[in-house]
Amino acid sequence: MVTFSSVKTCALHFVFYSFLSEISNALFAQTNGSITLKTNKQQIQEILWKCDGHKIVDWDMNSTPIEFRQFKGRTALVPETGDLTIFGLKVEDSGAYEAEAVIEGIIHSVKHKVEIIDPVSKPIITCMESNDTSFLHCQAEGPHLSYSWSGPGLTTEMNGQIGPDISKVETNSLHTCVVKNPVSEKDEHYQAADCFLEEESEKPGLSGTIITLVAILSVLLLALAVALVVLYVLKRRIPKVKSNPEEMNQVHKKKDGQEGQESVTEVPCEKEGGGDQTEVKSLLVHSIMDSPSMQHSGIPPYCLE
Repeated sequence: MVTFSSVKTCALHFVFYSFLSEISNALFAQTNGSITLKTNKQQIQEILWKCDGHKIVDWDMNSTPIEFRQFKGRTALVPETGDLTIFGLKVEDSGAYEAEAVIEGIIHSVKHKVEIIDPVSKPIITCMESNDTSFLHCQAEGPHLSYSWSGPGLTTEMNGQIGPDISKVETNSLHTCVVKNPVSEKDEHYQAADCFLEEESEKPGLSGTIITLVAILSVLLLALAVALVVLYVLKRRIPKVKSNPEEMNQVHKKKDGQEGQESVTEVPCEKEGGGDQTEVKSLLVHSIMDSPSMQHSGIPPYCLE
């Protein structure tokens, strides 16, 4: 609770407030970490900390610190100096912080710009090719990144994601990419020989050709086997046709609803005998065939001859 009892007029207060206001450079802190905001003051009687105009902590000599909003349970205040520590930082905690401290009736304002950012991820170095030249490239994730390189043959400091050129003559050389941001730093090493191993692995070799041919041959053999199985099954399902045409000579005549029509089936038979027996058999056949029972038997007359 900041009071202005010691300030006689609004004009005098404005002069003091403007003159004693201090703004620090931007402060960076890592997510899930902590940050301490200092006032660089002593013998503080009252102090109010704010972030983007919203109260964080309020304290005076007659009470304990009072926390506000999402900062409850996440702050520690040193009353004598007004220094404020915030724990469990989140990206949402970024903003403009301001402390209004009362010392001997005079309000002192201290401001900090705070930015909470993630640490640098592990860098990844890749060997790349351009116009028959191999070179290294470094990539990492995070805000406010800066890249630098170290290794043999670098006479001056090399900055940026693009690294040194790689030669097959110096395959034993080791290169390092260092990535920094305001809250963290990480590095990664790369052996020059690995660059050319990657190139060789990308070229199609004899082993790859053999594997391809074996795969094609296997597919063809499998297709042939399937075709043979299908032909065998179809052959089993087709009925056999008898080679004797006399045995297949069956003619079916069906009644069409008209009176007097008969259904006769001609059945093959063998004729025997000859000579004088023909006339006797013919008379016998005609007499037998005239009977009603034989008219529908389907036996042709010549079978009785």
